[in-house]
Amino acid sequence: SRNQVPLGYNPKATCDKFLDRLLRPALAADDIDLFQRWCGSLLIGKNKAQRIMVFSGIAGGGKSTSLSVVESIIGEDNIAELRVGHLGGRFEKSRFIGKQLLVGKDVRSDYLSDKAVSYLKSLVGGDRMTAELKGANEVVPIRGNFSIAITSNAALRLTLDDDADAWRRRLLLIPFAGKKPEKPIPNFECELVRDEGEGILAWMVEGAIKHMAELKSSGGYTLTAMQAARIQTMLAESNSAQEFIGSRIVSDKEREVTTDELLSAYEDYCAENDWMPNA
Repeated sequence: SRNQVPLGYNPKATCDKFLDRLLRPALAADDIDLFQRWCGSLLIGKNKAQRIMVFSGIAGGGKSTSLSVVESIIGEDNIAELRVGHLGGRFEKSRFIGKQLLVGKDVRSDYLSDKAVSYLKSLVGGDRMTAELKGANEVVPIRGNFSIAITSNAALRLTLDDDADAWRRRLLLIPFAGKKPEKPIPNFECELVRDEGEGILAWMVEGAIKHMAELKSSGGYTLTAMQAARIQTMLAESNSAQEFIGSRIVSDKEREVTTDELLSAYEDYCAENDWMPNA
């Protein structure tokens, strides 16, 4: 591997503080297991399952801290910022050369609504691409096998372009739904890496072993019904107008419906599903 992590591997090391004070208060057991397998996939490299991880939840709920810990274990030299709005630019992909993990942190709800969002599927789907370098005539070939992680306090909306099935195969969603800590610890991620870095790495190696086993048995991540349903809900909310039309509109030549009535019914439908109506 050319993407060396900055910590030594100690299989006997533990990470009780990381689990008991950060993950368990914020995540259900099934989601901790999914998070561990995803972390393990970062050690394997090449994103063999071709998934994009989305961490959602309230501010201060632990998602950014958890990702920052993982970034420290992976190593800053192996990470690049993911700027979706710039992906169509000439030189943007050159920033990813030699990187392993692309990260978008604390993004807005419309982060995945940009017209360039379709590039994400190529960045994780194994596609052949080229990166143009600034100040040079050289064009570097790259392979789209990057891992991607996104954190957001708001529910993200995707630009689907009638491609919901492809996005369903690409997404993972873990909500940090626990309570905020009563007394937040400044720079907690630094404390965890300092005190338990080797233990967290050993925990991630366990996740890599689990992930390699599920890749061999099913070709990708094994999700619970709840985890799969979250992805479907995210896609449905992104396509809420079409969902409303498909489930609530019927043809009736005997009755006319005004625009105001349709809009009111659509807003009520979104409220029933706890969705934000599309503008």
